[in-house]
Amino acid sequence: MIERVEFNPKAQQEVADSFDWYDSREVGLGNEFLGALDDCVRLIRLQPEMSPIAFKNYRKALLTRFPFAIFYRVSTGLLTIYAVFHCSKSPLRLKKRLT
Repeated sequence: MIERVEFNPKAQQEVADSFDWYDSREVGLGNEFLGALDDCVRLIRLQPEMSPIAFKNYRKALLTRFPFAIFYRVSTGLLTIYAVFHCSKSPLRLKKRLT
């Protein structure tokens, strides 16, 4: 099991923006988004190689219920999350960021 989890600053901002957007639509929906994110991160920590490599050495895991993908890397006990990416956005935007 992966012990440490780190979100890079852009991923942190994506989470905060998404939380705010969902919570502005319906009170409590932002917390449901965070719960889905936590569930996905928990699964990645248990089985980091379960998700396929999507781009270079970044793996991609999908959230349930919300249209987001987590792009991450694992190295020696550390899970680093580089993006919490809305699936409707252009993948070119993400590729630029991950290169």
